[in-house]
Amino acid sequence: MKEKYIFLLCIVVTLIPVLFFRFFPTLDGAAHLYNSNLLNEIFFESNPTISSFFVANNKPVPNLTGHIILSFFNLFLPAFLAEKAFLILYITGLSYSFRSLIKAINRENKIASYFIFPFVYSFVFILGFYNFSIALVFLLITLSYWISLKEKPFDKTAIAKLFLLLSLTFFSHIFVFAVLLMSLGILFLVTEIKVYFTTENQKKTILKTSFKKFGALLVSALIPFLLFVHYFYSRPPANKLEYLPQGELIDNLFSFRALLSYNSYEENQYLEIISTTLLALFFLAIFSRMRLWISDKKIGGKKISFFKIQDLWLIISSVLLIMYFTLADSTSYGGFVTTRVSLVLYLTIILWIAANSLPKWVLSLAAIAVFYAHFHLVSYYGSITKNLNNIALDCEEASSKMNENSVVLPLNYSDEWLALHFSNYLGIEKPLIILDNYEAVNDYFPLIWNWPFLTVPIYENIAKNNFLCIDSATYLNQANFDVDYVFVLGDINSKQDDCAADKKQELLLLTNLIFENENCQVYEFKKR
Repeated sequence: MKEKYIFLLCIVVTLIPVLFFRFFPTLDGAAHLYNSNLLNEIFFESNPTISSFFVANNKPVPNLTGHIILSFFNLFLPAFLAEKAFLILYITGLSYSFRSLIKAINRENKIASYFIFPFVYSFVFILGFYNFSIALVFLLITLSYWISLKEKPFDKTAIAKLFLLLSLTFFSHIFVFAVLLMSLGILFLVTEIKVYFTTENQKKTILKTSFKKFGALLVSALIPFLLFVHYFYSRPPANKLEYLPQGELIDNLFSFRALLSYNSYEENQYLEIISTTLLALFFLAIFSRMRLWISDKKIGGKKISFFKIQDLWLIISSVLLIMYFTLADSTSYGGFVTTRVSLVLYLTIILWIAANSLPKWVLSLAAIAVFYAHFHLVSYYGSITKNLNNIALDCEEASSKMNENSVVLPLNYSDEWLALHFSNYLGIEKPLIILDNYEAVNDYFPLIWNWPFLTVPIYENIAKNNFLCIDSATYLNQANFDVDYVFVLGDINSKQDDCAADKKQELLLLTNLIFENENCQVYEFKKR
């Protein structure tokens, strides 16, 4: 009874960087928050200006769930609180769903659930991949629910719940959905084969039950699977395939590169503790299983097989390991593929470790070591968040100087790589058309640019998300709209390149500086 409060306390500690500051900035987080506000402007405010620039994506694509959750919270909460609510939902959801799955696999080793905490602030999460992150929660919940159905009939309620969970996973992230289908397939096949060949009689009954389970799984997964097939069938094959060298893949895997969030110099010492601890547990589990197998021990007159049903997680890990070394790291549809695969791979290996019979004192010491490292990482994340939050606050303050439904040209001269889309903080509370909206360029997000409304020159530059070197004639005096403000993030005067020199000259001749703070400047175009 006391242990569950310790787990809750660990979640609270993990939430510190999110709770202590107004914003928890990530690379893409501001863009998600901005687009969730645009969704509300279109669907709930019926804003004609926003509807002229953006249209809803009518395709059943992934990357929706995170935006829908943010939009829902943004209906009745300020944007910064809507983001906090989403992040709290993600962190608590990931923690408790992993704990639930650990308990479903081996309740005796629930202490292994503490290993989830370093995975909260993974590299892809810091990149702001919110849909991928929330999809992991649905992945764990679905696997836990599937295991809970082991001794229960697959009635209509169970099929409906499984369908809902599979659909939520698909509409969150397509890669995680693929992993979920693969995992459910392996869990089903190996479990049923194991039961069939280890049972002396009633094989017809077992086959009949297996077919019923397969039918229930097929009905539950049919529509999400067809949407999955349609997603790839309706678009050209991925190109621009880029593979990482084998040596780099191996180094990234053993160094837990997927958990490196900001700075290797600051984080590697703690990641080494986490990686060493989990690797030691992995080899200890292998040694324990080998010793049991070699001893040829018998219980109840039956020889213990080296393979146990819990080794399903090792099979899933093996498939993920093959994917890790064979898939391209980036394609025309997305990047950091090997990082995403390795994250799920680590989790399945931990699940297999938890499935084994290991001394509780060993797991307890390992959990303490991992959380010790995690605590220091959280402290470091807090210091980074403080600095990024200050930049986000300056962007929010700059927004107050802009009129609603204005068109904003963003220029990013910041040296902070995570601030790439911080201009989107301008539009998280009020309707603004910010020309840097990478989501609206791609057709796998809920909103896309209304391209026919835009003229060709500005279309080409929006598609590239680059406005630093374009001439003012490209974005002024457009057929259907005009640019009202220029937003500058960072210090343009520190840049000595030709593009920056031209921009400074344009700003001097065409605009008036109406606002300035430590990180931002707002220029309003002179009346034309």
